[in-house]
Amino acid sequence: MDIVCLRNISINTLHKGDDNDDDSNKTHLIDVAFPNSHNLNSTIAEKLRMYTDLKEELIRMWQLKTTYILPLVLSTMGIIPNKFNKNLELLNLHPSVYTQIQKAVILNSCCISRNFVAVNKRCLVSEICILLRTS
Repeated sequence: MDIVCLRNISINTLHKGDDNDDDSNKTHLIDVAFPNSHNLNSTIAEKLRMYTDLKEELIRMWQLKTTYILPLVLSTMGIIPNKFNKNLELLNLHPSVYTQIQKAVILNSCCISRNFVAVNKRCLVSEICILLRTS
């Protein structure tokens, strides 16, 4: 199975690549997102809605049997939706991959929070020093 990663580009649906393998009638549309926990379900719904037209056009133009829309959505706090594991299975990925993704998301969220606190702490210390000098 060939995997092509397309990132923020237009997709020309008029020409299908030359595939002679058994999976040539199957396509996966994958979109990855990391919203806040309270936006998890709305983000999944938005991803499904956003790619429905493209899915139908790909099926029609490329004579595909199946096209899957796979939103891989994980919250910034590491909350995993129910369909996340099912989507990983459709991609033939090992189920333990979600723990690695979850760990990476949580560590990145902690890093962002730590940097924010450090910047605000420096600003607060600077403001206190300025106040002490003027008084």
